[in-house]
Amino acid sequence: INKGSQAALTAHATNSSLTFDAVEIASTTLSATGGSGAGEITWSVVSGDCTIEADTVFALSAGTCDIEGTKAGDDNFTEISATITITIAKGAQEALSITADNSDLTYNPVTRETTRLYVDGGSSNGGVTYAIAPASNGICSLDGNLLKAVKAGTCVVNVTKAGDSNYTSISDSITFIISKAEQDELSAPTDIDLTVAWNGKKQVSFGMLGGSGTGTVTAVVTANSVGICTVTASLGRIYVTGMAKGVCSVNVTKAADGNYFVAVSSFEVMVLDLAKAPTGVIVSRTGNSSDEGIGIRAEWTPVTADTLDAETTGYEVQFKTGANWVTVDGCIVDA
Repeated sequence: INKGSQAALTAHATNSSLTFDAVEIASTTLSATGGSGAGEITWSVVSGDCTIEADTVFALSAGTCDIEGTKAGDDNFTEISATITITIAKGAQEALSITADNSDLTYNPVTRETTRLYVDGGSSNGGVTYAIAPASNGICSLDGNLLKAVKAGTCVVNVTKAGDSNYTSISDSITFIISKAEQDELSAPTDIDLTVAWNGKKQVSFGMLGGSGTGTVTAVVTANSVGICTVTASLGRIYVTGMAKGVCSVNVTKAADGNYFVAVSSFEVMVLDLAKAPTGVIVSRTGNSSDEGIGIRAEWTPVTADTLDAETTGYEVQFKTGANWVTVDGCIVDA
């Protein structure tokens, strides 16, 4: 009498979907149902990178493993086999560690400060790539792993280590704060005469020297100088008008912009006293018409020597018509 065939055999695994892990090796336990007789079941690897110890499968790399279970024959039955496929997914890499030679960068339009990036960690044999985050375009640039500061702001660099046959890719980022720069020294020019005559008789204007960036220039007199002069700023120029004899102190500010901090400076203007007025004027007509001229004699007290007293160079001649005074062109009474 020939041995009979066993009933159908089915192979099972407690988990047929594993994830690769090089440290804690992923495993699953095998079992089978069906078959006939008293034969024992043994397991073997048909294909794939796995090992078997008794009824436990260990995944050695990502991919698939085909495992065959065989139930031995006995006195009444021939042996029978069944196959099960174990799928091993790629594992996650260890965390990346991203460092830089210099994490403190400052805007400099001339030298363009740079720093080099380095990456440790990860698990795969994949290469490392660097990319500027979209929101940081224009703030910084990359040449390989060399970062260059283009302007002040927040620069985010995305770093990716590619996956391989056992690991998925992994990404992380590093953030740099590119600081604003100090402006070039802001100052008033030294080659002009910073003196004005009071009561608006003379105004001085000039452009401030130095400063950096696109910030607006503003000016204001100090609290102790209110009433001595007035100051305005327009299109980068400073306009000072004298109001009363004295020294007028002015504070100037060039505002910050995207790349530079605010800059401040100050200067002083000497507001001179006008020469003293004549003590008397005698006017005599020399003809019967305005065309025949007018003789004028003017007397005035000499100016006392004083650093804030203007030199007397003469007086304009004016005549009154109605409510208005009109200057006579070309007519000056010499001092």
